[in-house]
Amino acid sequence: MKFFGEEQTIFEEIREWSKYTLETKSKDGFFACPFAKTSWDLNRVGVVFKHDAHKQCLYTALSEFNNETDVVVIVDLNYEDVTTFHQYLESLNDAISQGIFIQKDLWVMGFHPDDDANESIDDGKFDAKTDVSYAMIFIQRLTKVQLAAHKLKLTDYYVKYFEEKVPDVVFGYRESFYRRLLDEQHD
Repeated sequence: MKFFGEEQTIFEEIREWSKYTLETKSKDGFFACPFAKTSWDLNRVGVVFKHDAHKQCLYTALSEFNNETDVVVIVDLNYEDVTTFHQYLESLNDAISQGIFIQKDLWVMGFHPDDDANESIDDGKFDAKTDVSYAMIFIQRLTKVQLAAHKLKLTDYYVKYFEEKVPDVVFGYRESFYRRLLDEQHD
C-alpha cells in the first residue's frame, strides 16, 4: 500500500504500532494479537482512510470484504465521541448479522483515542510519528475471530492480557452472533 503525505505517515505509524504492541511477545510469552504479524507479512491487511463524517468508505469495505484479506483497518480521522463510536460499532455488528451488507460473516471492532489504555498491551512508550488523532475500525471475518478466540480461551491469554477484566461479556456477545451465523448456515 502506498499513501502520500499525512496518510503515509499515519500508515507507517499504524504499522510500527502493530509491531510494537501487537506483534511483540510480552514477558508472559504471549502476543497481544497472535495473528497480526502473519497478516502483515502476507500482505493481508487493508487500510482505508475516512476523512469526513460520512461512513460510505466503511460500508464499501464491508460490502467488498473478501477472503484475500484478514483485516481491513478504517482510519477514522473524523470520529465521534468514544461512547457514540462504540455504540455505533455495536449496532453495525447487529446490522451485519441481519444481512444489511449481504455478507454476515463479518465483525467490526474499534479503537478510539479516548479508550482506556490496556497496560498489558500499551506500556505508554510507543513513539508516535504524528500528532494527528484518529480512531481505527477493524473489519474481520467473524468465524476467524471467534475460532481464534476459542483457541486462545483454552490458554492463559485472556487472563494475562485482561487480568481481572476478562472480556467474557465481549466474548459472549460475539459468540451469540457466531452461533446465529452457524445456525443459519446449517438451515
